[in-house]
Amino acid sequence: MKVDETALWEKSLPELKFSFYDFKTEYVNANDKAAVLRDLASKRWEENGLSFWHIQYEKGDDSEGSKLHIANNLVNGFQSRMHDKLRPHTLAVFGIYGKEPKLETFGVLLCRGSELPVPLVKEHPSFEYWKKRKLDVKNKKDLKLIINYFTTKEGSVEGREVQNHMLYK
Repeated sequence: MKVDETALWEKSLPELKFSFYDFKTEYVNANDKAAVLRDLASKRWEENGLSFWHIQYEKGDDSEGSKLHIANNLVNGFQSRMHDKLRPHTLAVFGIYGKEPKLETFGVLLCRGSELPVPLVKEHPSFEYWKKRKLDVKNKKDLKLIINYFTTKEGSVEGREVQNHMLYK
């Protein structure tokens, strides 16, 4: 009998002192999304219950970042292959940044638990091609990065022009 790693992972998640679903709803509907994120970091943050991750797609060659529609397809495909059982436990933004022909693909994930979700890491067919770095909401630079990625739909993030901004909820 095959072990359902997703179910085991879900059972291992610590209980939060607030509703993650309600937080996601608040974020999505907020006029001031940065304030919601700052409130999470300062008042509701649970070190073992939540984690932020900065991810960057590692291009195989320069042609992968040459056309916006191809980069969009990459991100859309990545999101569509994320396990559906992750949706209740994850809030993420993915984006295409820079200018053709030197586009870059980044994301920031807010995940339940202190580590990346096991089903995402093990079951996703292309997650190995993304560099991952855990972010610390108590670090001002990391919190600024989180807020920039989650709130900037036009303009630039980390000096790169936003071409597309996609929410995974």
